[in-house]
Amino acid sequence: MNVIVDTGFWYSFLGTREQERHTVAENVFYRLVQQETNFLVPFPTLYEAINTKLLKDKYRDKADWFLEQLQSNPHFIRIPDDEYKAKAYDLTIEENYRGFSLVDNVIRVMMQDPNLKIHALLTFNIEDFIDIAAKRGIEIPNELYGK
Repeated sequence: MNVIVDTGFWYSFLGTREQERHTVAENVFYRLVQQETNFLVPFPTLYEAINTKLLKDKYRDKADWFLEQLQSNPHFIRIPDDEYKAKAYDLTIEENYRGFSLVDNVIRVMMQDPNLKIHALLTFNIEDFIDIAAKRGIEIPNELYGK
């Protein structure tokens, strides 16, 4: 199974947000690891997730773990944004658009790509992606709703 991961999920999983979301993110992540899930990591999410806060001493062990996974774990697959960023940029600046961030628009465009086999999405910002997830049959784990 392939799951695409939003930045907010990584924030919660790595413990840089509130405890309730951290616990939910850990439970979902480790359940998926047991299923040998591939975690699709859109490259723009790395700009947000690997930030100063994460790299500070308090979170350094989590940052080191995350960076190691990105480098050596074959189930962590970085997805370049080269073919998606122009369309995402156009959507972001388009007048009367829904106001998604550029990173969210990159993920939204990736989710619409039939060549990317995406079975699920890990996000706590469900409302930003639910329309495309429903259209493409991309699951959002129940545990993430309402958190």
